Amino acid sequence: MSDALMYGIALSAVVLLLILLFWLFMRRRRSLHWQINRQLSEYSLEHVENLVIPDGVGGWLEIRHLFRTPQGFLIIETCDIDGHIYAAEHMQQWRCIQAGRSHPFPNPLEHCRHAMHAIHQVTAEVPVFYHVVFPSKANFPKGQPTQVSRVSDTRKTLQLLLTAPTRQIDYAGDWQQLIKSAEEAH
Repeated sequence: MSDALMYGIALSAVVLLLILLFWLFMRRRRSLHWQINRQLSEYSLEHVENLVIPDGVGGWLEIRHLFRTPQGFLIIETCDIDGHIYAAEHMQQWRCIQAGRSHPFPNPLEHCRHAMHAIHQVTAEVPVFYHVVFPSKANFPKGQPTQVSRVSDTRKTLQLLLTAPTRQIDYAGDWQQLIKSAEEAH
């Protein structure tokens, strides 16, 4: 075989391998989002993903999942990180230990709190709740903050919130106002 043919075959194999790895990565990533949507769909009146809204200080903030429920708005932030998660509610940096390596990442609860304040800049009267969801393979050896769960436990964790009595207020107008503010951002 010629060298050019060998290089062509090797290059094709590498490209196919990269495509396969990308597909597996995207499938896994979508899986977490799909599981969240499936678990919360019966409680949600409306749902939007990757919503960009004004942050209240001249910038913009992205919310991964926002649900309108009879109880108010629910922010769900996803952290697609497997491994041993070391976290506390007010720690600035959390850590993931995976394959003997430590990976710091920002506390996702902070992002949720900022998102909650940004929503209140647009719709002050709506109750806003937030929760952070990790994959089922993640574990928390030293405990996990109360507003954090693994995707397999999310429904059970949010059950009390999502089935709580409502104040007989329809937040549809506030929802539309928030969506409109996001559309004006673009």
